Amino acid sequence: MSIVKALLMWLFVVSWTTTNPSGALAQQQEQQQVLQPAQVSCNARYSAPCARTNAEWLARSVASRLQSTSNVIRNKLLASITEQDEAFNRDVGFYAFVFERDTARCVAHGSNAALVGLSLSEVFRYQGITYSDADALHERFRAANNDWVQYLWADEGRVNSKLAFVVNITDSPYYLGVGYENEPLPVDTPCSDDYDSWCSLTNVRSLVGKAQFALYQAESLEAFESTVFEISFDDEDYTIPKDFYLFMYHFDGPLKAHGVLRNDAFGKSLTEIFVINDLGTAAEGQALHQQFVDAVTTKDSGFVQYTWRNSLDEEPYEKIAFLVKVSFGDDDYYLGAGYNFAVDEFLSAPLDAACTDEYNLPCSFKTAYQLSAHALSHSVASQLSVSERFQAITREEQFKHENFYVFVYTFENECVAHGANEDYVGMSLNQVFDLIDIPLDATELHEKFRSAAQNGGGWVLYDWLNLKTGAGFEKISYIFQINIDGQDYYGGIGFNHQRAPVQVDANGRFFKNERAIPCSSEYGLECSEVNARAILGQALAALTLSSSEASAVQTGDSTRRPLQDVLNDITFRSDDLLSVNDFYVNVFSFGDNEACETRDGSGCAVAYGSNPEYWGKTWTEILDAQGASSIQGVNLHQRLIGQSNTGGDVVEYSWQGNHQRAWTARFRHEGESYYIVAEYSPTEMPATCEACPSGMHCLSGGQDFCTPIPGLKWYQEPAFISVLVIFCVGAAVGFYLFRRQKRKSKLKLLAKEEEVKRMAARLEQQMQGVFQVMTDLPIRDPEEYKRKVGADAKDKSTRNQAARWYWKEDDSRVDQHIAEMVKTGTNFVSYSGEICGQIEHAYRLYQEGKGYDTLRVDLTNKITSTKSGQKLVNADSGNFYEISFEQMVQSNSKTNFKRAVDREEITIHNINSEVYDSLPFLPDDIDFTSEDKEDILPTFHGQIIQVSKIHPNGEWFFGNVLYDPLMEEAAKGPQAADDTTDNDLKAILANALHDRPTSGWFPRAVTQAADVKQMHKLLKTLGGDGSDVLAIPDHWDESAGGNVEVKQGTAEYNEVVTFFTRALYGQRDKVKVESVHRVQNVPLWQSYSVKKQTMRTRFADGTSRRVNNVGDHLDTLSRRWLFHGSRSETMGKIAQQGFNRSFAGLNAVAYGRGVYFARDASYSSHPRYSAPDEKGVQHMFMCRVLIGDWSKGSHDQITPEAKPYNAFELFDSTVDNVSNPSIFVVYHDSQAYPEYLVSFKQDD
Repeated sequence: MSIVKALLMWLFVVSWTTTNPSGALAQQQEQQQVLQPAQVSCNARYSAPCARTNAEWLARSVASRLQSTSNVIRNKLLASITEQDEAFNRDVGFYAFVFERDTARCVAHGSNAALVGLSLSEVFRYQGITYSDADALHERFRAANNDWVQYLWADEGRVNSKLAFVVNITDSPYYLGVGYENEPLPVDTPCSDDYDSWCSLTNVRSLVGKAQFALYQAESLEAFESTVFEISFDDEDYTIPKDFYLFMYHFDGPLKAHGVLRNDAFGKSLTEIFVINDLGTAAEGQALHQQFVDAVTTKDSGFVQYTWRNSLDEEPYEKIAFLVKVSFGDDDYYLGAGYNFAVDEFLSAPLDAACTDEYNLPCSFKTAYQLSAHALSHSVASQLSVSERFQAITREEQFKHENFYVFVYTFENECVAHGANEDYVGMSLNQVFDLIDIPLDATELHEKFRSAAQNGGGWVLYDWLNLKTGAGFEKISYIFQINIDGQDYYGGIGFNHQRAPVQVDANGRFFKNERAIPCSSEYGLECSEVNARAILGQALAALTLSSSEASAVQTGDSTRRPLQDVLNDITFRSDDLLSVNDFYVNVFSFGDNEACETRDGSGCAVAYGSNPEYWGKTWTEILDAQGASSIQGVNLHQRLIGQSNTGGDVVEYSWQGNHQRAWTARFRHEGESYYIVAEYSPTEMPATCEACPSGMHCLSGGQDFCTPIPGLKWYQEPAFISVLVIFCVGAAVGFYLFRRQKRKSKLKLLAKEEEVKRMAARLEQQMQGVFQVMTDLPIRDPEEYKRKVGADAKDKSTRNQAARWYWKEDDSRVDQHIAEMVKTGTNFVSYSGEICGQIEHAYRLYQEGKGYDTLRVDLTNKITSTKSGQKLVNADSGNFYEISFEQMVQSNSKTNFKRAVDREEITIHNINSEVYDSLPFLPDDIDFTSEDKEDILPTFHGQIIQVSKIHPNGEWFFGNVLYDPLMEEAAKGPQAADDTTDNDLKAILANALHDRPTSGWFPRAVTQAADVKQMHKLLKTLGGDGSDVLAIPDHWDESAGGNVEVKQGTAEYNEVVTFFTRALYGQRDKVKVESVHRVQNVPLWQSYSVKKQTMRTRFADGTSRRVNNVGDHLDTLSRRWLFHGSRSETMGKIAQQGFNRSFAGLNAVAYGRGVYFARDASYSSHPRYSAPDEKGVQHMFMCRVLIGDWSKGSHDQITPEAKPYNAFELFDSTVDNVSNPSIFVVYHDSQAYPEYLVSFKQDD
């Protein structure tokens, strides 16, 4: 804040606090005499709500010790304040100052002992404050008993506005104050409210603190209401991308402010909003409102964990809100901001291996950050008792990842949670050391951890021992403070401070003169990724431990190593652990840095190990020096920032025919952000001298690679002459053999055709009713079917399911986009295929009256028309846009800049309208309209459908799609790396086709029995003759069909019931199994089996790669069993016809509009999902489910998202939590088989 602004603010505060003492600031003084300290570590530099709480708490508590006591004791206490006794300090930067009321002389100062004995005027001169009246401020301090005073101050040459809580100490000549600075807590972006990361904790406190202070400043009701209005509608000041916003309710119920809900919600209670917006029942809304009121009544601010959902159809999930109490006049309000209680996706180690605590890899740092933030959110916000909160940290998997875990100790050195060994709970760190025989100083380590927590948290480096070998090494732990109801704890997560193993040689496969060739950054070998990420982790550790993110308490000394020393080690290659062979790391600042003379927005190299000459250069200057004219330094800089912000990942870029793969990670120092880069070229390594192909050899002189043999003309080469002789002889012999082979081939072809016919016949015997579709009938809506079918129907047109979407570019920049991506004769540029698919899905729902007018899209790394995937200009305006279907415009979420959009249909159906004239009408006895409606199955030429049910009129079949040729084509992947237009078209088709229903009713007239050719296509997808795949389970009763009761006492019954009850976490004693039925449905089983085989084949042959469901075993692509709750009215339909995506939304759409399955039976047993019948009996299916590879689901998602390496291959399912899923959503009706139906009762 500038001095001029600070002076204006001070004059404003002086005027309204003296002329209007009944303003909002004065209204806040009806406080209880002893306040609880804030729940999290707090810094007096910022106006977070915890600062206000801590300042008042410290002022009141210190004043209570100074009043009504003897002068001798009081003088000792005053000396303790000046000596900075921790009893008179709180968190970071909070201290007390004490002055005499009559003389204005300082008698104690917790920050600067040199001020003791000086008058306030002398203090002003000492601090260099010349812009404020010391006498006037003294009078305001004297007059403010148990009140807040705002004033200007200077500290280390920095002018700032401060707010102090002042207490006049009774029975003494003194007043006392504790203050904090009026600066908003810095926000951390980019950050998402989808996860409980550290940035989420920071951002909600910053937002709430900023709004709380603005409301405190309101001197009139008009000013108060004006601020309330800004909280709702000022997106720049009172929201943080992505999706952090404020809400504010009156204690009596009405909504006063909300960053998302707008006009029609204001004035309504949370109870009314729940009912109107289908968020829940009135009782749930009232209960949540009361929970929020209670939270800020008992403590003026704090975190609260609660259950939320965005509609009644959605699965509930957990959220965290940070709340404060705000008052004006006689009215009380709660003000808050929230985020989801969920852990972000974890990073992997090199080569997609699991992250481990054995090394200081970037994934180790991110895992520690993620689990610590998750544990802190749980500790301070959970509604459980304190002991139950810590017990959950000890036992529950959500607070662990691989071999990472959380430990928590009291400041008094008692373990209250330990994710690795529950036996340590209740022990001191000393007792734990004695138990596991570690001969180190546990008391010293405890003090380091406690001190780190007290100072705001940070990384601590300390000595450790290998318990097996006795060898010593160093560990790093991230330590954070937990405060629950005034009790302090420290939590931590650690890993070894050891560089991950590097590979000096190129995997032992490349040799020169019997010597291994070193691994080089010039080539993309496995060792290249291993080495780059190993030194990246070592650099991240060294820089983090030297930065302000680390605790000042370190092994062997009391200060951190200077950060510049580590940067010099990187640049001048003086630390062997920071490089290997020709792999180095480089460090750039996020913003402009004084190390660089140029300020061009492309960062600044503060360390550059790859080439020391580039130190102090920007990316633009570095790329220019390398002749890289085809890539912009600003764009590359922004891409690297974006990936480092996610916790560290890879960025690929190219120029002048070269290609680079850069791994990144981020660290902070004194409020500034930096990213580290370790890169190499993914170019394939040429053949070496020890493996020269024919016609090449290794020259003398020690060259590394093979070169052509010089000398003879090509036609003089002995090899050529030999080939020519062989060719002539072979031609004569070959002609004879050709005639003979031609006859044999004809015989073999006839034999193969007969074998295919026999296999197809066996297959048809196994499968019930296999038909092939002869005519497209792309209709799924019953009303549309009625309009278009029959000789009298006039509207025979059918809407295509795919379209390409465009946005309007400026005329001056159209030529900078790939020509094929620009609409002919216009300046409209195509979105990527993946984005086109997303937009078209939302547009179709909007047209059908089922969706919204607008869609928000994220174009980060998805602008394929620029090759780089990035915007050409204005990178700082972000990549989030809203598309309005009503106005057909695109708006930038940050700047609101608008551009026109256009839609162009892609024809994927060839319709013969005459076919419709002979089709049958919809059967009257099939329900196509109610909540439990049946589906019409759109049919497309070439599909193979297995029929499981025939309508009595013989004109309608119910079946499942086994094979879809257009889907097969769309899934083949890119044909050429540079064929952007074709690949984008495939991505559009993949998204459009994935939404096709795969089961339902269809008219028999559009099909005929599958012929040999069609059956052969199906056989190819199954492998072999398909018999093994399609065989029914051995334990089925072939004489029975439908639901077969499983007898109690049998091995099958015991296996099912045991699995079911084990998954009833916390409810086993409340549930009684009534019966178990096996579902025997051959068509459904075979449809599921075909889908399973095609999925396994896709992953086995490498067509698909795993991203989140890691592991090599094909059995991990499916689950036996997952649970699906059912109502008595629908369980029969599921057993007969399988699962139907059209039911999506009846109970849940939180993670997509598909069919939901739960890992835990306790979840599906909720009456919302397993509704009791009139006898109180509930029903749940135990299902085999093909989960494949999953991605994180989102609200109302229609299909899984595209895989990061392939825009036209979608994930197979979506989940609630990528790292530890408990909810699975599938989008193909054959992806699940309801194997058992369990009927049960449970206590209320």
